[in-house]
Amino acid sequence: MLYISMTIFLEVTHLKTLIIMLYNKVNFSIYLYLTDNYNVNLSITFYIFFYVYQFT
Repeated sequence: MLYISMTIFLEVTHLKTLIIMLYNKVNFSIYLYLTDNYNVNLSITFYIFFYVYQFT
């Protein structure tokens, strides 16, 4: 489910702009905050995903 939504997200935001990058950073920090106490693996995966996404 998470993987599918990430794939859709990638397709929708194919053209990377400054606004999208800022939006990702905000989303990412909120996501980390929410998952911090529940699923560390998920947040690590999310971090790797966005790290790779930024440099591709």
